[in-house]
Amino acid sequence: MKIRSLPSIVWIIVAIVALIVFIALIQGAFYGFTQIEGLGSIVLLMAAWAVIRIFAEPRTPLKREIISRVAPTAKPSRQGDLASNIVIAFGILTFAFTGFALDQPGNVIYNLPIQWLFCPAGTQLQRGADIRNPRPGTTVITQDFTCIDAEGQAQAEVPLLGAMVVRFVEYILLGYLLLWLSQLYTRFRMARQRSSEIAP
Repeated sequence: MKIRSLPSIVWIIVAIVALIVFIALIQGAFYGFTQIEGLGSIVLLMAAWAVIRIFAEPRTPLKREIISRVAPTAKPSRQGDLASNIVIAFGILTFAFTGFALDQPGNVIYNLPIQWLFCPAGTQLQRGADIRNPRPGTTVITQDFTCIDAEGQAQAEVPLLGAMVVRFVEYILLGYLLLWLSQLYTRFRMARQRSSEIAP
């Protein structure tokens, strides 16, 4: 049976199933990003690497279009550098804002600076989540970072603003690290290409 000949009831069922799957994906992503440590970190790193590699390709049509729009009045010799620096700045800021907004739980490595900065000596950082339902159909999840001692007693509360600032700075540094790794990968790939062209 061809798709064009499917009856309307089938299309209704397909639309309902697609809507259910879409809502389930949104709910699952919301739960995963707010409850599962490391999930947001992995997803954001993979997405950032993919975007960086797209822009790392030399003079693609997309890159030429962005350069012409970001720095239209710059001299041709410096247009690429100016546009690249502006795009890098906005890209890293977007990455950092997305990081501290979506990757609230962090992971064991990302949360170490929070422990070092805000927890007293002899205590460990423990993460929890405060779930509130202020209105019907509304769920608000706030990350709760607490410093606990060896007996499991809370000794200090980490201010939410402090944890957010740490996460923001972390993602700025991660953005530059990904850029450096991308440049290193590009140089390595170009060196291999040149060596393969020279080899008989």
